[in-house]
Amino acid sequence: MEDKTLQVESLIEKTQQYGKTNIELLKLKGVDKASEAISSVASIWAVVVPVVFSFILLSIGLAIWVGTAMGKPYMGFFMVGAFFALVAVTIFICRMRWIKRPLRNLIIRQLLKKTAQ
Repeated sequence: MEDKTLQVESLIEKTQQYGKTNIELLKLKGVDKASEAISSVASIWAVVVPVVFSFILLSIGLAIWVGTAMGKPYMGFFMVGAFFALVAVTIFICRMRWIKRPLRNLIIRQLLKKTAQ
């Protein structure tokens, strides 16, 4: 009888240890996925921010150049502003196809990506 009790206790102890190990493994996998997602976003932002600032400066330069060519400097800003408004409307209309779906698929792929073992 004591032999069976010892076996049951041993089985319960091993089951508890297995559960704790699985919980720890899930935590580590979650940290791995979160860190990978955060590092992906950070690397994208490291490129996007300088590009945006360059784009702004180029837009101001283009507006001044167009305005000078038209004889009225403010007209260049109106022309460049109208162009960007047209671009914004186009992006807004196609945002699901161009932005939302690809971004959603990228996030899902990152989260479900199997780690090489």
